[in-house]
Parts: sequence; C-alpha cells; structure tokens
Amino acid sequence: MAIPPAAPKPPTTSFRALLLALVCLALIATTPAAYLAAAVDAEGPRSKPMTEDVSTQLGSDFFINLLTLSDSQAIKTAFEQIEQQWDSSYIPMLIEVSIFAGSDYTSDSVFATLAKMTGKQFGPHTRIWQDWLWNRTEIISPDYVEFKADLYRQI
Repeated sequence: MAIPPAAPKPPTTSFRALLLALVCLALIATTPAAYLAAAVDAEGPRSKPMTEDVSTQLGSDFFINLLTLSDSQAIKTAFEQIEQQWDSSYIPMLIEVSIFAGSDYTSDSVFATLAKMTGKQFGPHTRIWQDWLWNRTEIISPDYVEFKADLYRQI
C-alpha cells in the first residue's frame, strides 16, 4: 500500500512578503503609460501645487516612519503635520502607506487626510484612490524614488 504524499507546507511570512512585492512590481510594470499619464481630473479644491522650495516638504523618512507608528497620539500628530505642510506630491506616498500600514488607525488616517485635502470621497478603497491618482496630472515628490526604495527594503 502506497503512503499518501504529505500536505504542502503553508507559505512563510518572508515568502508572502516576497510574493506581495512581486505582485506590486508586476502591477506597476504592466500599467500602460498612457493610462498613468492621463489627466482627466483637476487638482482637488484644497490641493496646493508642488512648491519650488522643497525644504518645506516632508521627506521620505517621514512617510516610511508612518508604517511603524502604533501610538494613536503619534499617528494623529503626524497626520496633523501632513495637513499643515500639505503638498499634492504626498498623495502617491500616502496611498502606498495605506497598503503597508502597521495599524488600522494609520490606514484610516491616510484615507481621512486624502479625503480632506483632495475633496474626494473614495473611502478606504486603495484601488479607487490609485485609479484616481493615475488619471491626474503627475505631481511627484522629489523624495518619491527614495521613498519607494525604502518601502521595498521594508518588505
């Protein structure tokens, strides 16, 4: 009598993280450039254009640190600072923070801030925020590339 094969082992956490990173990269790589570059929506009513003086902008480290905050007061303070120093170039980083946030409070704060600062009411639906973002004129923070690199180092 033959022994049945053993059940497959569940994927490890590091395997899941790697798989998630690969899926994200595949989505980014397969999105048509024309779709990303389309501008069908004007700036939100409370949005400000990217400023010439980038020294007043929050850096990539600030947004990466949002991923690890767990204290609700620290999270609230961070999002107050984002609102006080608002720049439309924060939108892509905030959407990505919502995906990888370490707490539900951080994710909820991302969506509340995006709604308040853009005037859009898409709720906690990352994909809808991404679609909206991809259909606007591109405004990217000078720190965005560093943010992405730091983000993928975290995974």
